[in-house]
Amino acid sequence: MGREKQTPRSKPSSQRRPAQANESKGQASEKIFNLFLFVDGELITKLGSVCHEKSGSDRDKLSFLQANVNDDLPNAVDFPVPGRYQLATSSGLKPGLRYEGYMRLAELGKRLEVFEEIFAHFNGPPDPLSCITPIVDGKPRIETVTRF
Repeated sequence: MGREKQTPRSKPSSQRRPAQANESKGQASEKIFNLFLFVDGELITKLGSVCHEKSGSDRDKLSFLQANVNDDLPNAVDFPVPGRYQLATSSGLKPGLRYEGYMRLAELGKRLEVFEEIFAHFNGPPDPLSCITPIVDGKPRIETVTRF
């Protein structure tokens, strides 16, 4: 399979650790998240999230999240990029994260690490079902969906 180019406009995705990727058998309610990466140029300037509590199969929950991206975006709670992410500049290190760096984390299976503080804020699990959407020029960029 070829490797596709990762750009801020090409990578909304869903994520759940592989051990939990199967369809839910029961109808237990769980916290699920629409997550947003706000991208300006090559930099992620902030993160956003809307937490929902839903029951049903993982497929139904993911469909719900994807269908609600446009409605959730204006209601998203804003969060800063975590301070543990640093950019090297000519004057030293400064807080921040390039979109390209985020995509490298994603390739390593660490797509959700940047959102850990958000999950803690909403008392969610460390690896919830989620839909991650880059926001470029104030608009969601949804061209492909990746399942993990």
